[in-house]
Amino acid sequence: MLYLLEEVSNTEIHSVLIRPEHSAMGKAAREAGVEVEAIP
Repeated sequence: MLYLLEEVSNTEIHSVLIRPEHSAMGKAAREAGVEVEAIP
């Protein structure tokens, strides 16, 4: 999933990862420069 989001973020396609707050995937995505929206 993270690999796909990283590749999509390098295009003109706007994508956002929606994950629970404090998730490991959300943290990894943020560190990779992917936009993340946290939900409680």
